[in-house]
Amino acid sequence: MAFHYKPPHSKTWRIGFYDDITKKPKSISAKTRSEAEAKRKAKDFSAERRLNIQQNHYLKTKDRSIKLSEGLTLYFSQKKLKPNTIQIYKLAVKHFIYVLGDKYLYRYSRVDGINFNNFLNERTRKGAKNTQQQISQNTKANYTRHIYSLFQWFVKNKLIKENIVEKFKVEKKQVETIPVEELKIIFKAFEGVNLKKNRDLIMLKYFAAYRAEELLSAKAEDFNFNTRIIKINNLKANRVDEIPMVDDLYHHLKQMDLPKSGKITKLNYQGLRSVFRRVQARLIKKKIISNEYTLHQLRKARGTDLANQGVSPLFLHKFMRHENIKTTMDYYIKVDLQKMAAEINSKLKI
Repeated sequence: MAFHYKPPHSKTWRIGFYDDITKKPKSISAKTRSEAEAKRKAKDFSAERRLNIQQNHYLKTKDRSIKLSEGLTLYFSQKKLKPNTIQIYKLAVKHFIYVLGDKYLYRYSRVDGINFNNFLNERTRKGAKNTQQQISQNTKANYTRHIYSLFQWFVKNKLIKENIVEKFKVEKKQVETIPVEELKIIFKAFEGVNLKKNRDLIMLKYFAAYRAEELLSAKAEDFNFNTRIIKINNLKANRVDEIPMVDDLYHHLKQMDLPKSGKITKLNYQGLRSVFRRVQARLIKKKIISNEYTLHQLRKARGTDLANQGVSPLFLHKFMRHENIKTTMDYYIKVDLQKMAAEINSKLKI
């Protein structure tokens, strides 16, 4: 059972408990100076642990008798992870087990870690038209980063002695955007009556720089035309963001046939993507545009266009809703050396 206590010379309370894995007492911060609040949090913490035990999330096993699949279940029971993150862990571990087998944790060696990385280097997958496409560097980095974190947790909880996984480095890639002229052509091709709703949604995705899941979860209540503020459910960062209803976005929303309440669309991502690709296929066949673009590239196109028009990095960071402004700077802000030289020269008084 968890309990609350205040260490000497501390202003905040802590929650103490007995760890079933390490067989040692542990504590976490209650993040409060109120004893009543700390007591409530300790009670909730105890209830959550009892529920996990009842659901067999805590594996009562002897030392060195946990397999990787069991260790992953144990890891999930101890961590509060987002559904998307859980899926990445499952996929990464699925590949790991495919190559090396579902062994007891202590049986994995550094050679296994090297063999897994070799597998990722050699692994191919079937792409469009049966062409062989190698797994990208960032996919490899994503898999190994998650498996490394998992094994590091095993080490921390003394289930194994060392982390045998080596991470791939993330490769910084140039943002693949859509040329403004081709974007105008694509939007114009949607002008058929039957495609108006699809076109409106796709254009809204561009104007507001929506991620796909944000667009499909958007509600009529999110758009305040009086304050010209839009609330966006940022599922990636698990928070609600706000962006201004800038002029082109405002005028586009005004001509849309939005419902009075509830979700603005019942379409799913696959349906929207299919329409977007179909329209482009006709334009490519007529050689009006040169490439086929993805729905996600609409967001990148918007960010790049705003950056090119001189929107400040701070405002662009907020509009694009990046977790870190470094993402904005690395992928969207490109310094024009000629303009930089001209501005510096204009300031020089020599």
